[in-house]
Amino acid sequence: MPIKLGTLTKMTKTVTHRFEELDESLTLTYRPRAYTATAESAFQDAMKENRTSEAVVQMLSTMLVKWDLLGDDGEPLPFDAATLRDVPTEILGFAITAIMEDMSVGKTTDAISGATS
Repeated sequence: MPIKLGTLTKMTKTVTHRFEELDESLTLTYRPRAYTATAESAFQDAMKENRTSEAVVQMLSTMLVKWDLLGDDGEPLPFDAATLRDVPTEILGFAITAIMEDMSVGKTTDAISGATS
């Protein structure tokens, strides 16, 4: 039976990065299939131009569906590119590393979600 591409790209995975020194965790839900050849090419181009942070911002804003990072007001931070540019790069690095490591493992525990970014 045929399946729509949109159905496949809605599949999500969840990863957690533990900040041991704080005894806290950051949980991210992302769409692994949002990582397309076009997205990868844009990421690589930005990296070649030494725009590493912008490459990470664009990738996360494309892939993230949900996270539990809160602003100082206690409200969840949006994960659009404009907001991500104000998140410390170290935290963005933890987020993209957790996602890329999870994707490289090739886990098959995808869950279908109607969420979109």
